[in-house]
This record gives sequence, C-alpha cells and structure tokens, in this order.
Amino acid sequence: MPWKAYPMSQLRLALAHAVRTANVPLAHAAGRFGVSRKTAYKWLARFDAAQVDAAPADAGISLDDRSRRPARSPRRTDAALQQLILDARDRYGWGGRKLHAYLTAQGHHLPSARTTHAILVRNDRIGSPPADPAPLQHFERPQPHDLWQADHKGPVEVARRDHFPLVVLDDHSRFCPGPARLHRQDHGPRLERSVAGF
Repeated sequence: MPWKAYPMSQLRLALAHAVRTANVPLAHAAGRFGVSRKTAYKWLARFDAAQVDAAPADAGISLDDRSRRPARSPRRTDAALQQLILDARDRYGWGGRKLHAYLTAQGHHLPSARTTHAILVRNDRIGSPPADPAPLQHFERPQPHDLWQADHKGPVEVARRDHFPLVVLDDHSRFCPGPARLHRQDHGPRLERSVAGF
C-alpha cells in the first residue's frame, strides 16, 4: 500500500479543525500530527486570523507555505548600480570578476565580485553551462575490406635516418594488415606497399 502524503496546508487545516471544531486538546493534536506545541500554536493563530479575514471555506488558502523572502533588504545593491553592471555586461560580455575590476577602475563603488556575478545570474545574463557535445559519429563499414584507411605519419628519425611510416587500417575491424616503413615521401612506394598488403 503506497504512503499517503498530504500537502502541508491540508495538515495545518486539519490540525486547526481538530482543535477548534472537535475540541481536541492542542497537545494531543500536536502529537497526532507530529509537530511541536509551539508549531501547533502558530498554525492555530494563522487559522484564527484567516477566520476573521475570510469565510471558513477559504481558510486553507491562508495556511499555504509563506514566502521566506524578507520584506525589505536595506543592503541590496542600488538599482542604478545594477543597471550599470548589466549595461557593461551587454556591451562587453565579460563575467562578474572582470566587470567588477573594470567598473572599480572607472571609479564606481561596487560590491564584491561575487555580488556582481550574482546580479548577472539574477538578471539572466549568465546562462547555464553548455550541454554535453553530441557523441562522435563513427563511420564504420558493414563488411571487412570495404574500405581501408591509409594514415601517413611522417617523418620519424630512427638510427639517424628519416622514415615515413604508413599505417593501413581496415575500416570495419580496425585490423592493421601491415604498417610500412618508407624511406621516401613520394606517393610511389606508399601506393606499392598498400597494394601489396591488399
């Protein structure tokens, strides 16, 4: 049997109804709903305030989770300064640290570089990191000997002599039928060696 998970606003409303309508003692109701008495008193006060302001059917709306955002932020960066940072970002495309250094050098009193970066993020000037690149597409032939790949690695010095390795691979099995060590860099010996290997 699956667990029944109820929204928090319904639990708050049920506790308030149990105390106010069914006359269940608050300590018993708090124990039944798994909250402290302090929390139960807080929910009950919100329920009572909603009863005064609205009809009982609408009381559940006021028992939803409230925003935890502060009512005012006295240390929030000034709107004009935020706009200055955003304009510089739009013009140059720099990140928070570089914009902070640039605008500070011009004589503006800015908050920290991290706050400058947070302003850019908050205003959608910095997007999420790019998604993973698409997987590499391998061009593999369905049958052996349909296609051979020749790769010229050149020049490698061995015993004070330049060699020009030629590697031939079967595209299906990645089998190397015969690497060639050539002494010249023209096409004749390479072609002869690849034909001989085939």
